[in-house]
Amino acid sequence: MARRARAAAGVGAALSLLALARAPAAVIAAAAAASATAPLGRARSTRARAAAARVARSALADEARGEGPPAAAAGAYAPPSDLNSYLMPDGPPSFFSPPDACAEHAARLRARVAAGAAPPRPTLVYVPGIELSGYTLSKQLARLEPTYDVRVLRVAPDDRTPAPELSALVREEVARLRARGSRVVLMGESFGGVVALDAALTLGANGTDTGLACLVLINPATVIGRTPWPSLASALEQLPASLYDALPGVLSPLLANPLRLLDLRLDAQPPATPADAGAAEPAAEGTAAAAAPPPPAASADSSAGPPPIGAGAGAGAGAGSGAGADAGAAGWASPQLIARRLGEMLPSLEQLPRALPQRTLAFRLRQLDEHAAAVDRKDWSAVRVPALVLASTADNVLPAPQAARAIASRLLGARVRLLEGAGHAPLIETAVDLASIFERERVLSMPLPRQYDYVTSFTHPTDEQVEAASRALEPLRRLVSPRFFSTLPSGQRVPGLSALPKPRARGGGATPSLDRPVLFVGNHQLFGVTDLPLLVEELLVTRGILARGLAHPVAFRAGGPTGAEPTAERAPNGGVPGAGELRDGGAAGGAAGARGGATRTAVPPRNLGGLAAGGKGGALGGSALDFATFGAVPVSARNLLRLLQRNEAALLYPGGIREAFKRKGERYRLFWPEADGASDFVRIAARANALVIPVAAVGAEDGVELLADSDEILALPAGIGDAVRRAAEGVPRARAGETFVTPLALPALPPRRYYFCFGRPLDAGSLDPRDAAASAAAYREVRAELERALQWLLQRREDDPYKEFAPRVMYEAAAEWKRQAPTFRL
Repeated sequence: MARRARAAAGVGAALSLLALARAPAAVIAAAAAASATAPLGRARSTRARAAAARVARSALADEARGEGPPAAAAGAYAPPSDLNSYLMPDGPPSFFSPPDACAEHAARLRARVAAGAAPPRPTLVYVPGIELSGYTLSKQLARLEPTYDVRVLRVAPDDRTPAPELSALVREEVARLRARGSRVVLMGESFGGVVALDAALTLGANGTDTGLACLVLINPATVIGRTPWPSLASALEQLPASLYDALPGVLSPLLANPLRLLDLRLDAQPPATPADAGAAEPAAEGTAAAAAPPPPAASADSSAGPPPIGAGAGAGAGAGSGAGADAGAAGWASPQLIARRLGEMLPSLEQLPRALPQRTLAFRLRQLDEHAAAVDRKDWSAVRVPALVLASTADNVLPAPQAARAIASRLLGARVRLLEGAGHAPLIETAVDLASIFERERVLSMPLPRQYDYVTSFTHPTDEQVEAASRALEPLRRLVSPRFFSTLPSGQRVPGLSALPKPRARGGGATPSLDRPVLFVGNHQLFGVTDLPLLVEELLVTRGILARGLAHPVAFRAGGPTGAEPTAERAPNGGVPGAGELRDGGAAGGAAGARGGATRTAVPPRNLGGLAAGGKGGALGGSALDFATFGAVPVSARNLLRLLQRNEAALLYPGGIREAFKRKGERYRLFWPEADGASDFVRIAARANALVIPVAAVGAEDGVELLADSDEILALPAGIGDAVRRAAEGVPRARAGETFVTPLALPALPPRRYYFCFGRPLDAGSLDPRDAAASAAAYREVRAELERALQWLLQRREDDPYKEFAPRVMYEAAAEWKRQAPTFRL
């Protein structure tokens, strides 16, 4: 018990000291100076640090030429690298090999290569964050160097090279390395993530070979335009120099979790490498270093999961640091040693303003904003490159997990991995071991993503998946108690779905299919959030019809809600593997062009969040029903035709975003395009000999109180409306001229009852698709029938004795939710 108490006291003291990392640099320095037993690292003169860096670079150069003794072993704890040694003093942007290379491991591996025991090392090309020095990679080099030659893009602090030109330099470097036969892993972090992504998209445009073994993106700043950071560029330029110099100490907690920056262990050796162990399996095939011995049972990062992230820690605390007063409780470093290590970090914090001057930071923020928007507008659909996206769950600078999922939903086969508890700059955190992550993800042997065709690769959901969806929708069903009606060809309304076609079993265990294709055409209620999943589920459960929604392009960028469970290596419908999301300590996706035309992509997104779209539009939703599992496809005329030609049922909302994002006073109005030249879905249905059945829905739109519609939001003063408009311009469009601006609304309580009515079917097979006039007339008739069904529901629901929430819920609760409250009589 006493030993446990001493250990807890030691760790508690260490954590108390580490909490000082949240204070500005001057406060940290004062606290560390008071408690450390050795002089702070900051007491070393700039001249001495510069001399040490020159010696290190010279030794590396000698070692690379095979001259001079190998560097000291990397097992002992070493102070953090000096940021100055990474800064480019002058000249144009260029690639360099970092000064912290683990020369001993590199020398061993080169000796093995020369002896024919191992192939040449692949090259890791690293594009750093906005400071563009490469310093943030320094803690990872000892573990990476045995397997990779590391090349870092470095840009001088005062350099103003635009981001597109940096992307071009990256492409040139990849081409140069490929020409000499090297396998290339391209890695970009934050700012560099956007540059690296742009380089890969350009290299792989039109389906050409990117030449990359893998693309790795770490907290890529692709969503920077949705954050306030770009708007701060002008304010940064006006900031007094003294205040700007103090910013690194104040803002450092934004970049990384202070409790994860230091190695709290007293004595920990870095994991063995294949070169050290003489492993027979070559490193180039993705073999990993063996796992390091685990640290003590507790950790400063224990709340974020078992540390470290990866198989081992970054830079270990070496044997040389474990003497006397440096020893803490149960293998932990003492508070004094931790304070000294904390002090050794301060010089780099103080050097950050020199690495990233005010005007340079403002320039690069603007460049990042513009370049990220340009990358977002590119066509990603043809690019095929193995890709790994690492996203920190505690990133305080960017919404990293959402950005990662958005990339995975557009980049064919991209795999997402969440770094639990890590901050915006995870590579400088001791709990993150990039080499182990690379090994576990087999970065060097990831296959090219296999393509997934949303129309033809889809498989029918299993009974278990349907039951799970019904269970997820049960709370909503109890709140709104939906009632369904359908219409006979004679025009008579009947309760339930008995007037709809019913799939027939074809024998041989095949899924029952319709005699002919069916196109359901509906009205979007405001937001299209809650009624759509109930409609899809009712069709499937009670009638056996799987209505496959045509989804707005934004659905295939979103990649599902933040809270979606990971899918790890398989499609949600049991389809093609190749993309997934894993947590350290997925979301998969496809691509849709700006008009929803893309069809082939990677594994579909796990959850489209309730998105369904019209042939020329769509609407945002969000629900428990997983529309990827239930067959959603990117909206396009071609995809609609392909679905109907396969004798399937499709669900279309021609009103699109305009109808889903109604203005005030527009409740239950349709916003379909004019018939002339816009009757595409009727002509397509005619070509496929399909039935067209309008579907009217009411109730959900009464459950929302509109506070500000899209027009009012765009008209907001103080630049707010303009900012919203700029953000909306980055959203892909399914229809020319649409504006994706979500209205501001609150739920209207209590919720109203939902009603659905399937109108009289139109036999499009009797039309000549080449007859524009006949198609336009049929289009107008479908719309008129939908409007008649809407008015019928709005009028008849007033006769429902259980239209109000309280009596309805009391009735159904008294029946233990096994009997639905009745409605009006027909």
